Amino acid sequence: GTLKLNSRLFVLPKGYSGKVRTLPDQDSFPMNGTSRILLETAKDIAYHLTLYDFELLHNVSRTEYVYLVFGRHKFGKITTNLDTLLRRFNEVQFWVVTEICRTEDIQTRARYICKFIKIAS
Repeated sequence: GTLKLNSRLFVLPKGYSGKVRTLPDQDSFPMNGTSRILLETAKDIAYHLTLYDFELLHNVSRTEYVYLVFGRHKFGKITTNLDTLLRRFNEVQFWVVTEICRTEDIQTRARYICKFIKIAS
């Protein structure tokens, strides 16, 4: 199949001509608008991401990792801080992919990719 863009990625068979339905909150998602990411420096974005992520990481106790590895259900313990950190990781990952894929202009997409590489480094 081919990969098409409609606020989110949808995997469709090649030659699919049907309509892809989106959720109501996706209809207002700007497809080709320039986000503030390209206007801010990579260092500033990385700094703010790191501040927030460090605070989340600092709150996770060592025992939460043990509970996750060996199974929370066996211990009957709560791993709220670790769950929050993992959810944050997934949100940032989804945000990066969304920012890159939401534009159809290949040069702007390349600028996003370069910006995220700089942020990560």
